[in-house]
Amino acid sequence: MIKLAASIGPLVLAACAAAPPQDGTPAGAAEPGSAPSTHPHEVRGVAVDPTGVDARVRVALVNSGGSTSMNYGGGPFAIDSHSSETYTLVASTEDGRIDWIEDVAAGSEGHALSPTAQGGFLTVGVEGRDSLRVGIGQGDTRTADKTVRGPDGSRFVVPLGEVWVEAYAWEDGKRRIFDRITLSVEPKAELVWRVDAGTAMSFSLE
Repeated sequence: MIKLAASIGPLVLAACAAAPPQDGTPAGAAEPGSAPSTHPHEVRGVAVDPTGVDARVRVALVNSGGSTSMNYGGGPFAIDSHSSETYTLVASTEDGRIDWIEDVAAGSEGHALSPTAQGGFLTVGVEGRDSLRVGIGQGDTRTADKTVRGPDGSRFVVPLGEVWVEAYAWEDGKRRIFDRITLSVEPKAELVWRVDAGTAMSFSLE
């Protein structure tokens, strides 16, 4: 049973100066042009930007267990999921565009991503604790999930419309959610959420 509690952590929605994305470091991904991998969990495809804008692309495999991502200049990609689970395959650009494919199986190939839909930006910071996991999604689709450290935190590209955001940690094999909010995202909006883990009420998922 999930027991929901009202959020009492501070929420700041504010205009702020654009900054380079901080939401991704290469992890478990083969560089484009490298020798083919025989890893059974590797996902392969191509991310194409038909707008012609010269923007770096972040490709990520995301599910409720976390994410694996790589940053590169677009084109063919190969990214290792490290498990046999199902993922959302997400491509986003540093200027805030996003695309995704749901229900991508580990080891699959031939995926085509075209990050043309304009999204917004959300920076999440953490206080009262060294770090928390942050999951972001729309409806049943999780588009981001990564560890956020410190009050400056990480910057995410998020879809337009209603988006949910949760701050959580794994403790004793259970997901402990410290706070969860819903935001309305407009094109190129710059939103900021700082989670105070010392005061935010939390609940656990059995």
